[in-house]
Order: sequence, then C-alpha cells, then structure tokens
Amino acid sequence: MQKETLRTLLDKYHHHQLSEAEWQELNEWYHRLHFGDQDFNAWIAEAGSEAKLADQLYSNFEQMIAGRKTKVKPRLIYRLAAAATILLTMGAGIYYFYTPQKKTGTPDTRITSAQEPRILPGGDKAVLILGNGKQIILSEANTGKLAEQGQTAIRKTAAGEITYHAPVSKGSQELIINTIATPRGGKYSLILADGTKVWLNSASSLKFPASFNGDKREVQLSGEGYFEVAHDVAKPFIVTSADQSIEVVGTHFNVNAYVDEPQIQTTLLEGSVKVISHDQVRTLKPGQQSRLTTAAQQIDIHEVNTEDVVAWINGYFLFQNENIQSVMRKISRWYDVEVEFAKGQQFSEQYGGSITRYSDVSKVLRMLEITGQVKFRIEGRRIIVSGK
Repeated sequence: MQKETLRTLLDKYHHHQLSEAEWQELNEWYHRLHFGDQDFNAWIAEAGSEAKLADQLYSNFEQMIAGRKTKVKPRLIYRLAAAATILLTMGAGIYYFYTPQKKTGTPDTRITSAQEPRILPGGDKAVLILGNGKQIILSEANTGKLAEQGQTAIRKTAAGEITYHAPVSKGSQELIINTIATPRGGKYSLILADGTKVWLNSASSLKFPASFNGDKREVQLSGEGYFEVAHDVAKPFIVTSADQSIEVVGTHFNVNAYVDEPQIQTTLLEGSVKVISHDQVRTLKPGQQSRLTTAAQQIDIHEVNTEDVVAWINGYFLFQNENIQSVMRKISRWYDVEVEFAKGQQFSEQYGGSITRYSDVSKVLRMLEITGQVKFRIEGRRIIVSGK
C-alpha cells in the first residue's frame, strides 16, 4: 500500500466513508505492523491527523524491516523482516507456510463457496461476571469505573483493558469470586488486584478473587491464558486447570488447557514454574514446556520456541509441525466457525507456518490450500475440509 493510498483510506475512515473492503484493507495493514497489540479503533481514535497516522504506520514498517520491532522476540523479527516484500504483494498477511512433504503440480487454490461468504476474525470480546451474578459485556462498557466490590475498584482503561485496584491492607476482605469469559472469536486482557496481568485467548475463562486474601493467590483457568505474575514470595500464585495446578511466585508463562485438546501444555518464558498433577511434580526452566496427557496422567518436558507458543498474543497463528485437525481447532475457535472433515478421508500431513489472525478466514484457508494437501468449502459458518 502506498502512503498516499493509506492517507486516503484514513481520511475516509474519519468521515465514515469506508467501504467494507476498504475497511478490511486498512485494518489488516494496521495489524500486520502492530501485531494486534492494541485494538485498531482505539488506536486510531487517539492518533492525530491522517498524515501523522500514515507516517507512524510507515515508520513502524521501516522499523520492522530493520529488525527493531520490540514486541516480539529476535527469531520472529528475522522471519518478519525477511518476508517484508510478501507483506506488500500477497495481501494475506502470510510470512511463510509449508508442509514437509512437497508435492508436484499446481493445486487448485479456490475455496468453493456459492456465495463467497466473508468470515471475519475475532477481536476484544468478553463478559465479566461479578460475585453477585451481574454480567458486564466488556465490549459495550464505557471507559472508567465499572463496579466496586468491597474495597476493590474495577475499571476499564481507554485501551480496553480491565483492571482491579485493591488497597494494601493487613485486614482480611470478603472473598468475592469473579469470572471473565471470552467467547469463540474473542480475546481479552486484565490486571488482577495483585498486579498480575493475564491475556485470555478465545473460548477461555478465568475465575479469580476480586482481592487476594490469605497466604496464596489462586485462580482457575479453562482454555488458554498467558500470565505475567507479580512477584510475591509470601503469596505463591496458583493456576488450576483440569487435572493440573501450577505454582509460581512471579514469572511469565502460557497455559493451553482446552478441553478439546489432547494435552494440557504449560510453557515457561521467564522465572520458574512448578507443575503438579496427582502425585507428579515437575519444575520447568525458561524455554521448557510440560505436556500432560490426562489419559496417561503423565507429565513430559520438552524444549520449545516460546515465541511460537505466544504468537497468538501478537496477532498470529504460528503452527509447528501440526496436523490439520490441530490447525482447524485453532481456526474454529478464533473465527467462531464449525469444522467438518469429509468422511472416509485420511489427513496425515504436518503443517508449519505463520499467518496473521486478522485476515478473514478465506484468506487463511487459501494459504493452507497452496500446500496442495487439503481443500475447503465454506457453507455459512461451517468449513468442510477434504483431502487433495
């Protein structure tokens, strides 16, 4: 996209004259450069003139090519910089995609659909359920104070984040349990009363107290969450999910505990994590991932690239030698679609690649089809997967 074209689109945005196609083009361009770290509407509303916006976006693009982007780790910076020309020419926000077994011939990359439906990506959507049962739709809530629970104030920031503020007190407060839940096609972040920051992926929920009392800080996770735990040696932070619990005093880690996944995966980025399941206790070092297979009740430890695990926070799907079933589970949750596999067909190929989560689903599926291993048909909000 040329800078003048970008300025024109921004001008049309401010005058509410963008077509749907132009809006999608502008939104995708933004997310390719910002990696989804701030909602586009919130960011653009706070920025200045169209010329200033265009200059800022292009400055970010130049920094990305120079390898100076600070939101992601060095290995991913290399991938993004090396693929800069693809950003300009392909329009799908894909940085690389492959299957280990290459096939000859030219695949049919058209996604079969009678109406060519557009299924747009998810965004910042969640519901906050207070201890008294009151529900707050966070995407519709105004900025500022949302509620008070005892001495704890709940606020929504201008960036859309939820924060809990509790005064430092030696006296005990009433234990009030809140729940934040993201739907399929949603994500959200919040800061707990102790300063711990949590990002929730789609179709996830977190139960937590409005303020932490006693000698531990305990929360309950379903789905996937990334935690940056505030350090407090006197009060260990405990995350329970399905058949395991995680105990830390201050660290950064990701937990994938979806009920439809075959394993619970806990990945450590910084600090130290103790993973506990039944009579097993394993301690992780940075760069390690524990995998708990609930059927076998066995915790295995693996070395992993942590940037791949947390790519979803920066607005990307990043697959590492995954089968199509695993790939489609992620797509299904983020785009809120049903997935059906054609009967009687086998899918044995492994997929690896990086794709923006901010394209409509048809673009993501087309890139998968380029491998020549699978084809897709969209019917309403259902994706039918068939073999080559």
